[in-house]
Amino acid sequence: MKAAANGSDAGTAETQTAAMLAAGTKTAGMQKTRLEVPIAPAIAALMITRLEGTEAIAAELAGKVGITVEIAATRSAALRLLERRSYAVVIVDQQLVDADPEGVDLVWAQAGLAIPLQISFALSGSARVEREVRAALARRQHETHLATAAAAAGLDVEIKNAVTGFLLESQLALAEAGIPPQIESRLRTLAGIAERMRERLGGVPLENAARAELHPARG
Repeated sequence: MKAAANGSDAGTAETQTAAMLAAGTKTAGMQKTRLEVPIAPAIAALMITRLEGTEAIAAELAGKVGITVEIAATRSAALRLLERRSYAVVIVDQQLVDADPEGVDLVWAQAGLAIPLQISFALSGSARVEREVRAALARRQHETHLATAAAAAGLDVEIKNAVTGFLLESQLALAEAGIPPQIESRLRTLAGIAERMRERLGGVPLENAARAELHPARG
């Protein structure tokens, strides 16, 4: 596990903070507990709490879930971290929510696509925090999968339509009278390429595409 503090000189700050935490000294305002694993080193969670002893919860969470866990003890420290990087999960202590709801709203606004969690660290043990984070990451993965699938499906339709349109235009050009032989040969080559691409993409039958082209749907 590697601990570090947020600062302009990242290398020096990490070395100094690691030594301080190893000696049992707590840095003011912001701490970062990091456990890097080869499985998913890019996934990170941010814990925002003033409660003493949360470093142990963060370390256990990082070790069991296999993510980077950072701790911010103040709203300003949390906002600085959120400006610096993106998080999969942002966990705010319920005590901070009750004490500074407007400040927490600023945190949520800055959190981007991170899944928000509100947990009372004073009442919850590391096991519950782990369950909540695992559930949040599972939701995030499911939502990402759905968004990726939807984007891929949309792109697939666009490519198929473009190839079908290119094929139709090539065939219409070939139907014109008086085409020079050299141009006709090139058009047939292009039409053949488009037809093979359409078949490999599983495009709609050409006669259906032609009807759609000649009689587009009216909204």
